[in-house]
Amino acid sequence: MTGAIFAAISMYQMTDVYSDLGFWFFARTRMVLGIGLPLIFIPIITASYAGIPANRVDMASALINAARNTGGSIGISIASNVLAHREQFHQSRLIGRAIPSSMQYQDTLRRAACLPRRSSRPSAGSVSRCGRNRHSSPTWTSFGC
Repeated sequence: MTGAIFAAISMYQMTDVYSDLGFWFFARTRMVLGIGLPLIFIPIITASYAGIPANRVDMASALINAARNTGGSIGISIASNVLAHREQFHQSRLIGRAIPSSMQYQDTLRRAACLPRRSSRPSAGSVSRCGRNRHSSPTWTSFGC
């Protein structure tokens, strides 16, 4: 229980992360976690060997390590898949509101490509924000600067 409390304190400290933190903030939280994790895992490993005869400890150790490695890799892959799925879901919801025919969307695209607005067509010799001469034809063939 003490190990879980130390790990919880360390994780709680990591919820207050921002860009101007120094080295000692991260070192301190990692030291607290370094105290908590052995206090969790040593009793777990000790309990996993309970009741195993001395001549079978090597086989039990191999099975425990295989189970730990397999469980860790499966847990990490499940967590990363769940996070990727949620990210894709949120991206689809965010992009669903962007309508290509809306004026705000078209204006953003024009600004990104440094193209003029359709309502303000310049004369043949005018210079764009990009520093190039713009065409005077009604169809713009230049995309970008």
